[in-house]
Amino acid sequence: MVVKEPIGLKQALAYEGRERDGQGRAMLRHRRVHGAVGEGVEAVEGALADLAQHWDFSRVERCTVGGDGATWIRTA
Repeated sequence: MVVKEPIGLKQALAYEGRERDGQGRAMLRHRRVHGAVGEGVEAVEGALADLAQHWDFSRVERCTVGGDGATWIRTA
């Protein structure tokens, strides 16, 4: 019998704002998505490293963090 370890799939979504298209639907402006397999803190560090290649964090005025209720997001 093979016992498999559970894995965690994490994703991060970042964008610069919202716009409306010609039909009035909301669209995310300059959207970036990062996916990772692993523990929460490692996933956050990987996402931040990826996003730092596209944005200058020193110029970010507001950052909102959301999660699914898992406790690790509060400490990452």
